[in-house]
Amino acid sequence: MYKQIVKISKGVYFIVPFFLVLVDLFFYVSVSFIFLYFFGEEKEMPGLSFLQYDIGLDKKVIVVFLLALIVVFRMLVVSFSQCLFSRSLSEIYTSLGDDFVRVVLKSQHENRAIDLTRIRKVLNSEMNNLFFGLVIPLSFSLAEGVLVFIVFCYAFYLFGFFTLVIAFFLLVSLFIVMLALRKKGLAVGGERSCNEKKRLEYVELLINSGFSVTINSGGAWFCNRFSEVSKGFSSALGTQVVLPFYTKALVDGILLLVAAISVISIDFDIKDSEIAVLAGMVLRVIPSISRISAYLETIRINSVGVRDVSEKLFEMKVSRRKSFESEVVLNILEAIELPGIYIVKGPSGVGKTSAVKKWLPEISENSSVAYLDQSGFVESASLHDYLNLVGVTEIESVIDSVIDAGIPANNLSELSGGQVKFLQFTAVCDKKSSYFVFDEPSVGLDPFLKQRMLNRIVELAKEKVVVVISHDDEFILRLVAQGADLHEL
Repeated sequence: MYKQIVKISKGVYFIVPFFLVLVDLFFYVSVSFIFLYFFGEEKEMPGLSFLQYDIGLDKKVIVVFLLALIVVFRMLVVSFSQCLFSRSLSEIYTSLGDDFVRVVLKSQHENRAIDLTRIRKVLNSEMNNLFFGLVIPLSFSLAEGVLVFIVFCYAFYLFGFFTLVIAFFLLVSLFIVMLALRKKGLAVGGERSCNEKKRLEYVELLINSGFSVTINSGGAWFCNRFSEVSKGFSSALGTQVVLPFYTKALVDGILLLVAAISVISIDFDIKDSEIAVLAGMVLRVIPSISRISAYLETIRINSVGVRDVSEKLFEMKVSRRKSFESEVVLNILEAIELPGIYIVKGPSGVGKTSAVKKWLPEISENSSVAYLDQSGFVESASLHDYLNLVGVTEIESVIDSVIDAGIPANNLSELSGGQVKFLQFTAVCDKKSSYFVFDEPSVGLDPFLKQRMLNRIVELAKEKVVVVISHDDEFILRLVAQGADLHEL
């Protein structure tokens, strides 16, 4: 993964800053040329002889027109750069998100143990923060360094008093622009936070219920939804990244406006105009130096973090869960052929759930499977999100059944633990599957909901294979009374 980051850093995040540096150089050199040509001594300029002809316009009008043309050109370049950044951000976030989703789903599908804490850290934007804390500052520090060096060499020969005047206009312009963009920045920040919150909710869904999502055929929906949220997040982040470009372009535009007004009001001689232009160039370098210092410190801190994340978090070591009891449960499950209720009872930690998670992928290759995970889903999930995650097609039918049981069809966070469990049970039962597996289905249910669950299980078992993993003695006895086959460890 670190190699992928390095490859990306050599792409758009290095190309765009240097591209903007070239535009800056063109911008300042063009301004210098305009002033020196129209207000300086007559010179013969190879390749530009067409400008020697008198086109019947006042020189001041020509200068204002050229300055306006440069401003438009710079704004187009900034817009183009913004598109590059936004698109690359979207692709990178989507790619990283898809990779993480694939790894977690595959690991849980194959019944492998993974470090969920590390996965959670990565998916909760730790990697993203480290990435942008390293690559972007490095790119811009190098680009700013090149600009500082070139402008310094030129300004070494020509430095004048007008620097103070230009500095004043620059500070005032920057203050005005920051006020103008403050509202935009807050709006973009809010959009980013909203999408990031949704992204983290889906991360928790994946970590807590990745196996259920996969077995119940909700993986495709989850990947698409996660991708949509990632794109929304990256789009807002991309706008945040390029807002400084717009600020810079607006400041330069204001400076050019000041210069244009000066051209209209007074005539400069060659020396004063050259010094004025140089002052603007030197002033452009002053903030670059402070940014380079901050960039280098950020790079130093984050370079270690990126390597640590890429080596320790992305390269996840997986291990098979094995136990004697787990193998016994697996043998019981593999012997099931006829419809009916099959109960697996045993103390916690003996491998019942692990055996089921190993068995389900095997039978899902030839038969449809519906699975109720004992861990459930995070409370922040909406009802429709959950039903999509478990692959329910008749969503309204499930909602009607839940309401009929006296449970309001609201977000999971607004329901009690028992209500959430029964809602999940109802959703799984609605699937058109040959095998139904319920892991601790009766936990947290009141007597009324528990009886409704028992009746539904008995009804399913007439034509389907129903496997119940439980240590609820009272619930097990009532199922056995209905003819269930009990296997006790």
